[in-house]
Amino acid sequence: MKLLIVGDPKGTHSMCALKKYSPEDIWVWENDPRHVYTIKQINDKINVIIHFQEFLELTDKGMRFDVIIGNPPYSDRSGNTSKSKDLDDKFTLISTQIADKVKLIIRSKHFTNSKSSFRQKLFASGHLVSIVRLPDDTFPVIQNTETCIITWDINHSGPTSITYKDGTVVNRILTKDSVIKLDNPNFVESVENNLSDRWIRGKLNRNKIIAGDSPMVEICGTGDTPVVTYIAQGLEQTAANSYGVVINVAAEWGSLGKVLLKPYEASISSSVMCLTTNTQEEAIQLQNYLLSDEVKKLVKSNMPSFHPTKDLFKKIPSPFN
Repeated sequence: MKLLIVGDPKGTHSMCALKKYSPEDIWVWENDPRHVYTIKQINDKINVIIHFQEFLELTDKGMRFDVIIGNPPYSDRSGNTSKSKDLDDKFTLISTQIADKVKLIIRSKHFTNSKSSFRQKLFASGHLVSIVRLPDDTFPVIQNTETCIITWDINHSGPTSITYKDGTVVNRILTKDSVIKLDNPNFVESVENNLSDRWIRGKLNRNKIIAGDSPMVEICGTGDTPVVTYIAQGLEQTAANSYGVVINVAAEWGSLGKVLLKPYEASISSSVMCLTTNTQEEAIQLQNYLLSDEVKKLVKSNMPSFHPTKDLFKKIPSPFN
């Protein structure tokens, strides 16, 4: 019987050591020197893995565990760039390769991303027993990060029990194409005849704007009319000479913010997205529709951040046939 604990609170190590696992059969991945010291104080026969590379090499060594549990680090920010590398998905996939049972706390953001290869592999395995959304106050120091507990068992086949934020429990057969959002049991990846085909975003950044006579919607601002600047003719012409509505790329949490009619001749900058229409009348109809209570509810439950991306409009039915 072998147990691997991944980044788990130090108290768990002593609990497990006192139960059915002998110290020689316990492996712990832990990169915090203070916790490593505590583990060794409990019993110096416990195997400690410090580097992520050592965890990767467990598969090469042919190691096999009965159970892997824990709360792995979510990302690696040790590089020289502002971008971080995801780690919780990597820990999870490797765990399913070397253990019969896996129970880990990871971020639920992976499950809303239709392009996530991690989500596809995990869901397609057929061995996912359950996903339980954790309350926001479980980790109060981590803001705007939804977490969940996943339970994976190599001997399980069939539906996955999914527990949402509001307590709703759904048993569902998951496939590589399944997408779920643990705040919304009714979340869907897309609906038929949606607005995504009308979505377009400008490419001209503000620092590349050169003054001229060609109109461009730069940002909507806080007023009730679009802000139009003028750029040199021949620069970015995205959405020029077309009808539609414009929205700030940076809107509001769970809200589209300002939805304004687009000036016909104006192009759009990179700070603006546009939903195009065939006529001005359709643009007015679309604006009213996007500001309706029906759409506001859809946006609130399907918009994961303050960016109204193209994926959001896959979930909003078009008011046009």
